[in-house]
This record gives sequence, structure tokens and C-alpha cells, in this order.
Amino acid sequence: MTTMFLSLFSLGLVGQACGLTPYTGSPPNLPSRKPFGFGSKSTGGSLNTSATYLATNAAELRQALALPYAKTIYVKGVINGNQLSDGTSATCQTYIDNTGSAGAAIRTYNFTEYIYSLNSTYLAEVSAAAAANQLFNGRNATEYRTYLGKLNGWRPVVSNTQKAAVGFTIPSNTSLIGLDSSATLNGINLYLNSVDNIWIRNLKLVSPADCFPAPETYPSSWNAKFDAVGLVTATNVWVDGCELQDQLSGEYVDPDIIPPGWEVDRFDGLFDCEDGSDNVTFSHNIIKNHHKSLLLGGGTKEADRDLGKMKFTIFGNHFQNSASRNPLMRFGSYDIAANLFESVNNNNPVYKRATVPADAVFQYHMGVYNQSQVQLQDNVFIQTGSVPNDTSRIFTVTENLLSDRPAKLCVRPGSFTSTMNANPVDLVTAAKGALNYAVGKGRAVTDGVVFTCDGFTAIGTPASTAFKSYSESYIAMVATCESENTETIDQSSFWDESGIHWDAHRIGWAVSGAFALAATIITIVSVSRHARHYYVPKEQRQIIRILYMPLVYAIISWLSYRFFRAYTYYSFVVIIYEAITISAFMLLIIQYVASTSSGKTAEGALARKDKEKLPIPFCCWRYRPTKSYFMYTIKWSVLQYVIIRPAVSIVGIICEALHILCQSSWSYKHPSVYLTAVDFVSISIALYGLILFYDLTKQELKGRRPLAKFLTIKLIVMCTFYQEFVFDALQNHGIIKATEYWTASNIADGLNSLCITIEMWAYPVSEYIRPELPKTAAKRAIFDSLNFSDFVAEIWGSLKFFYDYAVGKPHTRGVLKHDDSLDFGEAFGVHNASGNLRTRGGSVANAA
Repeated sequence: MTTMFLSLFSLGLVGQACGLTPYTGSPPNLPSRKPFGFGSKSTGGSLNTSATYLATNAAELRQALALPYAKTIYVKGVINGNQLSDGTSATCQTYIDNTGSAGAAIRTYNFTEYIYSLNSTYLAEVSAAAAANQLFNGRNATEYRTYLGKLNGWRPVVSNTQKAAVGFTIPSNTSLIGLDSSATLNGINLYLNSVDNIWIRNLKLVSPADCFPAPETYPSSWNAKFDAVGLVTATNVWVDGCELQDQLSGEYVDPDIIPPGWEVDRFDGLFDCEDGSDNVTFSHNIIKNHHKSLLLGGGTKEADRDLGKMKFTIFGNHFQNSASRNPLMRFGSYDIAANLFESVNNNNPVYKRATVPADAVFQYHMGVYNQSQVQLQDNVFIQTGSVPNDTSRIFTVTENLLSDRPAKLCVRPGSFTSTMNANPVDLVTAAKGALNYAVGKGRAVTDGVVFTCDGFTAIGTPASTAFKSYSESYIAMVATCESENTETIDQSSFWDESGIHWDAHRIGWAVSGAFALAATIITIVSVSRHARHYYVPKEQRQIIRILYMPLVYAIISWLSYRFFRAYTYYSFVVIIYEAITISAFMLLIIQYVASTSSGKTAEGALARKDKEKLPIPFCCWRYRPTKSYFMYTIKWSVLQYVIIRPAVSIVGIICEALHILCQSSWSYKHPSVYLTAVDFVSISIALYGLILFYDLTKQELKGRRPLAKFLTIKLIVMCTFYQEFVFDALQNHGIIKATEYWTASNIADGLNSLCITIEMWAYPVSEYIRPELPKTAAKRAIFDSLNFSDFVAEIWGSLKFFYDYAVGKPHTRGVLKHDDSLDFGEAFGVHNASGNLRTRGGSVANAA
């Protein structure tokens, strides 16, 4: 029986959850928002501060919800609605196998055969075979025909078995809140029936797929049973800061195709409310990739239960590729303000269409139905596709057949005119067009909708919010980040009593680990050889720093590949070391030049150079390398990366912590695109500076193989930065696609991390080996390589020079003069405070 099957899901209450104790940890880091609008009086369970609990699985969630007093329940991680007490997951067949008693005929139910039973032609063929006492597809036709006749009656029974498993009832005076950004109710139907005072916040809500939906009209209209959140006669409800969708990855789920052409849609609404539900605020939520999203108000037969109630505030939400019902409204009062409606419209204007698409192709946004009172203010519409500026799909009007009891639509002026694709849009004209179309189709009468603001009160919204700023900035930025998937695969163990858990991600991680191990061994060997032959410290100090780079890349990428949620934080280490590596190479080149100063000095060589062309793409410009300020400019082109790259990363980490980074998006609405642009420019300037250094000094560096060393740095940094750029582009153009458990951004990050671990280079130690000298102590080399005081000195010296240049000190305007020998800091004209070049012997040559 259904109750017996429910015990399979509840059995864990005895073991897993009977020890449920009040939660005493840190509360979630949520925006400091309070309920407003029609749901402003709700408090959830917040007034009972002594009753806070943590739920990490379905059993704990059921027990916490069953507590008979006001409470707050924090959800941690992914809670699956189909989780059995033994940790396994129920399937559609599991629900069938646990309906009725053992051996009951209903346990032979088959949904595909149920679909066949709806086909009159198919039934006639089976009946004919039965009448002829023949077999039908190898089965006894008479028994099979009898069986087919029972399937329609069995369908709701097995459906109720699934309902008992995936349905979670929320009682009055309850707050259900996600503890962090990974909190997810996957395949769970939250049911609010005749309850009052509910908060639902900071959760990803993935609606259950109905194993046994009921068909309405062939081929694609279905009545699925489960919503992500369903309200029946519920009052004082606040749903805030949630994501509502059909699967963990957030992608649209295509209908199942069953012969002879049924397109089975297994999903109902995401947020459906009826039977006099009242005083509800639905705010700051993301509704994505769904067919029928928000149904507010029952059918005509339920009018008596809805009239005078059904008051909703729909504020600050992002409807992202939601095909319809954004929302659909009947009988009640609805304030729709400061929402972002984003859609892809490849259909002709609605007034010319003949049929409605079966899948999640965009149909319309707002349904102004029977006797609804709708007030609009400050909404933003972004529409792309082949017909981007079509306004005919903003509204649909139907059931408006009573001129004495019309629907009302008020478009309030607000703080700015609602826009479509950044252009003002006349919503009244658009709604009148929808009404005229409905009149022509017989679905409305001319006076079925009245366009007036008389009788409406001002929309109740956060008092301090400026609507234009809120709609175009906060909603377009904060509420639109693509969610990284929350599947716990990256935290689970590799093995249990059943064996090793291998999947594509773990195989990739193992491959990445092999490369990381190789990089570690190569780095240790290379560094140790330099450390034991540390005879030219000023050069080898920089080389050892460069040799650390593959090790840092490999280990961080290896960790990031598996623990992808922390990718932004792990990558900060790589970002810092990229900046160090590029600067170390610049200082190495400077030291190479300084070491060649015997006989033909560096500044002597530079002083003899004429004007030269800059490398591509600025080859039309010429420069004179003898100018001191030019050399400092080139040095600073590299040193700026040491400052800008970490600074950009720190800003990114802050944005990620605030959930506004949107790293997988290239939209102008998100901080990520601007940080990436700054990063892109900074790294390009640094690499260009290195190219100019090499081009300027390649004659003086013959025999030191600077090109190979330069390409080592240039290729690794360019590959790691630009390959991430390429993977993101492939993701955003749909070439890298999501899977059920992995978003496209997860896959792109994983591919990038795998590539980084393979890109390993090193510097040989052979040119530094001195057989006649004793080996050196390794600790000095390691200490020198980790002492970055030379970086500080270079940055300070460059800043000091630019300050002197800005105030017009004479030594900054001169040219480089010949000097017999230069030390490390003077290879490119580093002057002392008096404006002279200091020689190793202490003599001073005038540099003016």
C-alpha cells in the first residue's frame, strides 16, 4: 500500500533523524530583506528563536517539518525526494512495485501500455485479436485487452504512491531556508495546504518529474501532478531568493516521445496557487527553462473560493526562458513590479499564429484572465531571437467574457517607463492588442478587460528601493547568475562496499592527477638541481621562481577539477603566481643583460640604438630606447600585472561570495565580464612588454637561449588565460552543453583545469653546473626564491621614477650613457637620487 511505501521513506526517521537537535551553528549569509507587499505580515518561524534545525536528508526534513510548533529549518546540501532509507534512489518502477500488496495485479502497471490503451485504433486491433482467439504480440489477446481496460483506473493509484514519496507538507509558522548556495530540494513537491505564515528562502527548488501524468489533448498537453511549490488556501507566505527549475543543471527537459507521437510533459507548474490562497509575496527568485511557471488562481469553478482573496506581490524576479505563465492570473489582485523577463522569441507575432508549440518555445509572459486585477510597474523585457521586438507575446487574454465583471489592468507610471530591449514599451497598447485578438477568437468580450488605475493602491515594495536602479541593475545582475550544479558528486567518496565509484568526472580527475604528479616530480628535480648548483644567485633566484609555476598550476588545477565549487578561490593562488612568474622573467632578462656588461655594456648598446618600430600591432609607431622614461614604462608594463591581476581576483572573490560574479556569463549585466576585460587588457600589456624586452635585447642575449625561456612563460600564461577564454566562449555558444548533473560551466572549468595540468615546461640547469665547485646548500636557494623584496624594490623604484618624471626632475628626461659595468638594478638605467648612474667601483657617471 501507499502508506507502506511511505514508510520506506520515513524509516530513516528512526535512525538518521530521531536524534534531531536544535541547530547552533552560524546562520546563512542572506541579504537583509524583510517581507513586503501583500506578504508583509508573514514571520515564518523566525519569532521562535529557540527552535532552529538542520536537515541534510529527506528523513531529517520530514521530521523537522512534523514538529508541532513555530520553527526554522535550514537545508544543507542536496535533499532528494526519491531517496530511500537505505540511501538508494527510487525509480518509477519502484513506485509501481510498492503500490498495493505483494502480488497485486496493479503492480503490473506499465505507463507506455497505458498510453497505448488511449489509442482507439490500437484497442480495436487487440479486441479483434481477442475475438479471433489469437495472440497479440505474443500475448493472450483476451487477457491483454482486459489488462488495458484497467490501466486508466490504476494510473492515479500508482501516482499517489509517488506523491507520498516526493510530497513534503509545510505546516504553519515555518521558515524553510537554504544554509548556503548549494541548498537544494531536488524532486520535491512542497505542499502548503490550509496553512498560514510560511517563509521559503535561498533554496534551489527542482520540481519532481511525474512518472504517471494524465493526458489532456493529443499530442502534447498533459496534466502532471507535482509542482515545485503548491499553495492551496495558504496565507501570509513569502518565497524569496530561490531558483525554480526542472532539473539540477537548470536546463529545459524535453518531453518523452511515446508512439504513435505522444509528447509526454512530466512537469506541472513551478509555483501554483489556488483555492483562496492570500497575502503572498514572491520576490527575488529565478524561474528558468520551464513550460508553465506560475499559475495564480484556479479555474472558473473555483471562482467563489478565490474572489476577494488571491492577493500577490510579484517583485524583483528573473523569468529566464520561461515559456508561459509569468504569471497566469485569475480572480485576485496582483502587483507585478520590477521584474526582468528574458526570452528567446523565434515565433511570428501571436496574432498570426495557428498553433501553440509543444515544447518550451516562448509563448507569452503574463496571462490576464477572468476577473483578475493586475497592476504593473517598472518591468524590464529582454527579448532575443529572430523576432526580438515583438510585443504581442507580453500578454495573453482569455476567459474574459463578463463585461459586468471585467478584469482590470493598471500600468502605473512608476519611476521609469517599462522597457523592451532598452526601448520604452507601451504595455497598454500591447495588452489591448491581446484583448482584440482574444475577442476575435471568442475568448473575451470587448469590455472584458478595463484599462484603468482607479481603485488600485500603490504597489507595496521595499521603501528605499529606486525602481529603475532595482530593475535594471539588481535584477539584471544579482538574480541572473547561472547556478553551478549542486550535485554532491564532488564530495562523495570514491568507494564503498559496492566498489569504486567511477564516472567521467573522476576519470578526468585521475588523469589530471597523473599529470599533476608528473609536474610535481619534474619541478622537485629541476629546483633541487638549481639549488645544489646555486652559483649565480641573481639569475637562478628568478629561474627557481619560474620553475615553481608548473607545480602551482598542476596542484591547484587538480584540486579545482574535482572540487569545482571552490574554483574561484583556488584560482586565486594561480593568479598570484602568474603575476610573480611574468615579473620574475622580466627581472631575469634584466639580469642577463647586466651579466653581459663586460666590454660591451647594456646601456652602451642601448645608447647606440636608433629609433625602432614597435612590434605588431603597433608597428607604425617608433620609439627611442635611449630615453629613461621609455625603459621605465616598459618595465612598468610588466610590473602592473603584479598589482592588477591579484586585485581583479580579490574583487572577483568578493563578488563570488556575494553571489553576483556570474563567472560563466559574458553578459554586460554581470561583474565577471568587466573583470575579465580588465584582466585581459592587463595580461596582454604584460606579455607585450615582455615581447618588447626580448626584441630590444635579443642581440645582447645571444647564447642565453632567451627565446625558448620567453616562449615557456608566454605560452603557459597565454594558454591558461586564453584557453579559459575559449572554453567559456564554447560554453556560451552552446558547443559545450550541460548534462543532467553538470552545467556547461562545470564542464568548461574542468576542461580548462585538465589542459593546465598538461602544459608543463622547465628551465635547464646545465649552463650553471660548475664541476670544479662544491655543491651549494639548497636552503639558501629556496629562501632567496621565496624572498620577494626585489619585487618590492622594483615596484617602488618605478613609482619613484614616475613621480620624479611628473614633477619634472632633470634626470628623468635624459638618455642612457655608457658605463663600464652595471649591477642588477642598473641594467636599464636605474638612476640614484642625484640623477647619476652608480658603478660597482663606486665612481659616478653623469647620466644627464
